[in-house]
Amino acid sequence: MKHGTAYANHSTVVFQNAGSDATNNDVTVKGCIVQSFTIKEAVGSDAGQLVCDATFFTAYAPYEENNSISADSTDAAAPKSIFSKSTTTFNSEALVLDSWEMTCSRSLERISSQDYSSYLPFGYTQTSPWEVTGTLSAKRDDSVYDALSVIKGSSAGVNISIDESSGFTLDIPDAMVDASTVDTGGSHMFQTIPFRAFAASTTANVWTLAIS
Repeated sequence: MKHGTAYANHSTVVFQNAGSDATNNDVTVKGCIVQSFTIKEAVGSDAGQLVCDATFFTAYAPYEENNSISADSTDAAAPKSIFSKSTTTFNSEALVLDSWEMTCSRSLERISSQDYSSYLPFGYTQTSPWEVTGTLSAKRDDSVYDALSVIKGSSAGVNISIDESSGFTLDIPDAMVDASTVDTGGSHMFQTIPFRAFAASTTANVWTLAIS
């Protein structure tokens, strides 16, 4: 991204009523680009609802200003929930999930400074590809046993699919397991399955999500 040029992949983030002044009561941060984000669901937190955590990167200083948002738009649709999942498969084996999460991250760097008064950057650059990792926490049962060959380690990627009956389909075509462990710390035994997702080719998707 080059300074002073319009781009569709950055945002202005406004923290309403976070300012210290009675009039300039908002904190505005411009030029924000997502550096990493995590989507997750868990039986034991947030009522099982889908949560998205995002970390933004910016090379511009935040500033306080008068409330600049004329109207707020609130999504009133029903939240997604782990309790609504109809099918979760790992290498075609059906899993009963206690929790799952997927994180996408990349490295971003600012490109120097145009001057030493405003310290505005020349722009941003992405210095690494997207890295996609995640974790499944599943009930230990016959499905986990049947998937042990790939849980232990396989040279081929496996498919992970997390679906609702309608309105939510997460598909990860090629994932490799990264040091799976057994969780015996609770009243039930779970298999923790960390994974790393890859693209099968330069034009293939690492993951896809259809949500409505």
